[in-house]
Amino acid sequence: MNPLTDILPSAVRRYVYALLFLASLVWTIYQASDGDWRQFVGGVIVALTSATAASNTGNDE
Repeated sequence: MNPLTDILPSAVRRYVYALLFLASLVWTIYQASDGDWRQFVGGVIVALTSATAASNTGNDE
């Protein structure tokens, strides 16, 4: 059972999960780039660009 279901409504949990995903994505890219800032920024840009495509692929009724 998820303890957040008792504390936060589902609309708020969606933002919490999105922030946790974004933080883990940035941390993973930083670790993979071994501290090289140019490679890190490039990785973040590529990851966020592909993540924006998800908002364009919903159910259009």
